[in-house]
Amino acid sequence: MAKGINYGLTVAFILVVVFIPVFFYKKSFCCSAYGTGDKSGHSFSIHGMKDVRNIAPVLIIGSGPAGLTAALYSARLGFPTYILDGAQPGGQLTTTSYIENWPSREKILGTELMDAMRKQVMSYDVTFLNEDASSVDLTQWPYTVKTSDGTQINALSVIICTGSKPILLGVPGETEFWSKGVSTCAVCDAAFYKDKHVIVVGGGDSAAEQALQLAVYAKKVDLIVRKDAMRASQAMQEELKKLPRVSVLYNNQVKKVKGTSAHVTSVDLYDSKSDTMTDFPVDGVFLAIGSKPNTQMFTGQLRLNEGGYIEVQGHSQRTSVEGVAAAGDVEDAVYKQAIVAAGEGSKAAIDTQHFLQKVGLGPDALDKVSSQFFIKKKPIMQVEIDSISTIEEFEKEVANSDVPVVLDFYTPSCASCKYMLPFYQEAAQQLEGRVKLLKVNAEKAKDLATKLVVVKVPAFLVYKGGKLVARYQKVMNKSKMVEFISQFADDQTATID
Repeated sequence: MAKGINYGLTVAFILVVVFIPVFFYKKSFCCSAYGTGDKSGHSFSIHGMKDVRNIAPVLIIGSGPAGLTAALYSARLGFPTYILDGAQPGGQLTTTSYIENWPSREKILGTELMDAMRKQVMSYDVTFLNEDASSVDLTQWPYTVKTSDGTQINALSVIICTGSKPILLGVPGETEFWSKGVSTCAVCDAAFYKDKHVIVVGGGDSAAEQALQLAVYAKKVDLIVRKDAMRASQAMQEELKKLPRVSVLYNNQVKKVKGTSAHVTSVDLYDSKSDTMTDFPVDGVFLAIGSKPNTQMFTGQLRLNEGGYIEVQGHSQRTSVEGVAAAGDVEDAVYKQAIVAAGEGSKAAIDTQHFLQKVGLGPDALDKVSSQFFIKKKPIMQVEIDSISTIEEFEKEVANSDVPVVLDFYTPSCASCKYMLPFYQEAAQQLEGRVKLLKVNAEKAKDLATKLVVVKVPAFLVYKGGKLVARYQKVMNKSKMVEFISQFADDQTATID
């Protein structure tokens, strides 16, 4: 009898402690139209969204291989998808030259590949927003993302594809000579170093790639490798050996960047093997020593590892917050390959689909809130902008102008320059008659670029009364571009260098 009672108590204990909680847990998620929550205490309820505006069912932050692939999959899965382009549309792939390991393409330029991916994505229900994310709040749902122009988007799900940014050396002179001979983008700036002597700091594939790009223009390229061997793949090292202009200096480190007020002239180069320091004459310094993830906005909101990369769960792209996924270099500290980032983008979109379905946001539910979706403002009609290429044209346009003159220096291979052109055109439309905007192809206008000391693109030079009053050499989103040029059109005193 006692044995039967014990058995019954055991069964009852299992039902109470194990099966009943599991049943109600599953039921709460399956019946998510009534609301549920994740481990962070978020409440997911479509009934609570009736007063919410600017909704984005899927918001992707970043437009590199991971972001574009995530958008492609998300849109094809039936979810209205939005992409925040970020400061570098197309990601770091746009700073490389030829790619020879992309399946089905024997050889393709990085910019061409990203343009092709973007065009494919644009053929689906995807809205591109030409802004950065200035802040992200993942503490409540819908998640709120503010863009650089002040717009708040309420995202039902977020896929983070913010990538990484180049690591700097941290040596004296590096910041002082940034854009005056120090660069991280050979594909953008190589043309400025025709018949000059440059160095590339680094020993991996990125460094080898930059050396190959520079060797087309420079008379001499030295790779500065800290150790006694390169980390670059054997295939890349073999390519370097074919180029007589390229040399590798092992066991060397740049300790200081030096120059005049206008440009780099040399570096202090330390040879660890001989324990000697040399004043090494050089015209340009290109850095390729690695990268770090762009995760500053997510610190304290998502679980990050010791290297600052976003942690994902198991073989998925799910982060520590329900409904938030991450893909690409922002969470991949190992492979750092475009094809891997693209694959992770597809996984992130599928993980996001599962989340949205789990909380009841299928086609019918999405249709009910479709009137609350974010609607992109129609752009102002773009205008054609005149170009100049000679010193004579420059002197004529600048000296005889009654309004401030802005010169946009670009190169055809500069993806960031191409990205900003529509914003430059929009600024020209908005500020017509108050400021004159001109384009300058730096590859064709070499004498003019030399005269105005332009050795890096993008570069924006502003003149008033024939005198240079501002020089800005960073990527700008749409709102920043209009704000930057407006300050001169409004006849305010501004000096930016």
